[in-house]
Amino acid sequence: MEISSGYVISFFIGTLSSLFGTWIYLRRRKKIKERIKELEFEQKFITKISSSSGEFVRFSHESILFVLFLICLANVIPLVTELLVSQQKMGLSSGILISIWGAAGMLALKDFSRSVKSKNLSNFKEKTDKKIQKLKSKLDD
Repeated sequence: MEISSGYVISFFIGTLSSLFGTWIYLRRRKKIKERIKELEFEQKFITKISSSSGEFVRFSHESILFVLFLICLANVIPLVTELLVSQQKMGLSSGILISIWGAAGMLALKDFSRSVKSKNLSNFKEKTDKKIQKLKSKLDD
């Protein structure tokens, strides 16, 4: 019995299209699962914010601080890039601008970090107490 080339081509096309269809199906399922997780997280988050005005204030505070950090970063990057590209000495005004924007950005980032840590206060206290005890033991030695 002889197998014609048409049958072989049909077999390969059928196999490849089946594999491609399976890949699309699995990919779609994965995306649906990811979207479900996102929606569940958002639902918990909105419920948490709406149940407590303190959580809403904390969230707003974190958002504002993060945006301020990004604004500071967006102002420092062009100044530093300009200095590096031009290869000139940094003038007093450029140094002051970079210092001020950098300090403002670091303060915003530090406050943002503190606000995030305050979400889980008991865990933060445990870690801080361990660090304090470790440092005190170094002083005793």
